[in-house]
Amino acid sequence: MSKKNKNKKRQIIAMLLGLFSMGKIGFKQEAHFTSAISNSVKTDKNIFSLKNNEQSKLRLQDDFYTSINEEWLKNAKIPEGESMYGTFDQVSELNEKNILNILKELSSVQNIQNKKGLPEQKLADFYKSVVDLENRNKQGVSPIKKYLDLYDNAKNLDELWKADSSVFNETGRSCLVSVSIEIDAKDSNKNILDIRGLTNHLRKHTIDSEDAQKACEKFVTKLLELSGENPEKAQIDAKEIVKLEKILSDASLEAQELYDIDKTYNIFSIEELNQLYPNLNISRVLKNMGFKDVKLLEIADVNKFKKSYEYFNEKNFDILKLYAKTSVLIRYGIYLSQDFTDALDDLNKSLFGIEGKKSIEKKAVGTVSGWLEDDLGKIFVQKFFSEDAKKDIENLILKIKLSYKEKIKNTTWLSEKTREKAIKKLDTMKLKIGYPEKWSDELDKADIKNYKDGGSYFANICEMQKKIMQKRNKELNEPVDKTKWHVSAYEVNAYYNPQNNEIVFPAGILQSPFYDINAPEEQNMGAIGAIIAHEISHAFDSEGSKFDENGNAVNWWTDEDRENFKKRCEKFVDAYDNLEISEGVKSNGKLTLFENIADVGAISCMLDILSKKENPDYKKFFKSWAVSWRMIASPEITSQLSKSDVHSSNKIRTNRTLANFEEFYKTFYIKEGDKMYIAPENRVKLW
Repeated sequence: MSKKNKNKKRQIIAMLLGLFSMGKIGFKQEAHFTSAISNSVKTDKNIFSLKNNEQSKLRLQDDFYTSINEEWLKNAKIPEGESMYGTFDQVSELNEKNILNILKELSSVQNIQNKKGLPEQKLADFYKSVVDLENRNKQGVSPIKKYLDLYDNAKNLDELWKADSSVFNETGRSCLVSVSIEIDAKDSNKNILDIRGLTNHLRKHTIDSEDAQKACEKFVTKLLELSGENPEKAQIDAKEIVKLEKILSDASLEAQELYDIDKTYNIFSIEELNQLYPNLNISRVLKNMGFKDVKLLEIADVNKFKKSYEYFNEKNFDILKLYAKTSVLIRYGIYLSQDFTDALDDLNKSLFGIEGKKSIEKKAVGTVSGWLEDDLGKIFVQKFFSEDAKKDIENLILKIKLSYKEKIKNTTWLSEKTREKAIKKLDTMKLKIGYPEKWSDELDKADIKNYKDGGSYFANICEMQKKIMQKRNKELNEPVDKTKWHVSAYEVNAYYNPQNNEIVFPAGILQSPFYDINAPEEQNMGAIGAIIAHEISHAFDSEGSKFDENGNAVNWWTDEDRENFKKRCEKFVDAYDNLEISEGVKSNGKLTLFENIADVGAISCMLDILSKKENPDYKKFFKSWAVSWRMIASPEITSQLSKSDVHSSNKIRTNRTLANFEEFYKTFYIKEGDKMYIAPENRVKLW
């Protein structure tokens, strides 16, 4: 899947499989990822089958994506506990198996405590704390009971703030105000503090329907009952919480707007915020969190912040207190007993059509890999990443950049001045391949314990949250660390970061079918090559193009060129809008604009490279693109993503994208009257 780094406050959308992340989301920048590659991990030989489809009843001239993937689509099944399954998930499964083997091996080591504080000990004991359901069930709600009581016992707003300060000091997270360290969009060398008020526990549009709201009410009711509330009061309180969730959701930016720097770069001084929001008392909030000498703050979603602020008064004290208490249950319930996680599984089934449940081992892999990313990443790359693959990918990227430079030089609708700026941005684009040059040290001193040694799953989470927040406190007044990665080394993903003008491809995605050093060149070009070109294209899409070569939000376009660009973007919106995803579900061209630009740019770039090859196998190239994006999903998640995912559905991003290129028509003899056919005047292209 693909996401793009437009700073941390952007929601993770493409990989939405439930309500809550297992990792450090909220502390680290969220990337806007897309895909990547490698032959370093053993893979299923059948994962990349390119058949001639001679026996397919579906003409590829009418539906290329389904025809190419027909056999796989018929036989594939969504794993238990998941809402979708595709090529990316197949590769992720392989990585997860390798990670599980690492964790089991470490957990079986005798005298692991002799390595106290080392990555091996932390990984082993954290894993043990997750899979130890016996002790988790014995504890029940007790690990968080004192925090629930702190909020419950508050008699007024001032006491509620004091309670929240205590919760923050012990857990590393506030339940009333969220903050994070961002890169200043206008000065990419500086960090800035981003502040949000009450935050949604649910993504925008998740509870638009009455059925979804009822499912959420049932979930919150269950959590409140597990905390000790009587059923009647729990039901009443749950309705109030879901109502508030809906209000906050309706007030928040749309998914695509979260990537728009013109909408999210809103800077306020402390004095301004204290005048605008006196009841919030920003100075006190920051002091309680340990942030000193803060002069400026960023508010990404101003409208939602204003709506949130309406609850910070004595009039709304009761609902604010209930929100804080419920936040504890929602945020930390997944780290407690089985009945809490069962409640979440039931909600995910109702909202996203998720059948069955993940095994405790699978959940543990997700949790450990989400928190101890660098400790685990070091071991993963040592065992499974090939330096030869890294060098090969670096060479491939340089080849694609050279091709892109030629495309920009030959773009007739751009002025010479803007072309020169674009080429400069391309030339200075940085590459990060495989794993970080410098591993993070933020959890080096985290004291991780299993239950036998007096620790717990919940306590380990709090320990890591506190260490991360301490690190963020230091980072605020330091220059931006441009060596930092925003994905783990084993993640099956990649991203372009406009604020560092870089493309990042972790080791986890550098494997078949995205990349195989022994595969035909056209196959790699249609998969990893197109993914690389996709990421490079993000530097010049409708949002990435607002940043210069240094990662600053600066307009480097002439007015005429920008207007021409906007007109071409409007054609993209029309071309990808109102297409059928599934029965009753349509595409949104505005929501998916910059991803569609990147997809078309990627195919255009790769076709230019292939055209210079003697006797290129275009069939293999186009089929490779289709196989990369094959996926099945529940109807519920399909509908949800159509409203919140900035990527087109996989079928659309395959078919509609390829249908813009004459080479595709010639290769498969597509003509007017075929369903894949699009009249030349309606085809779109930027680069």
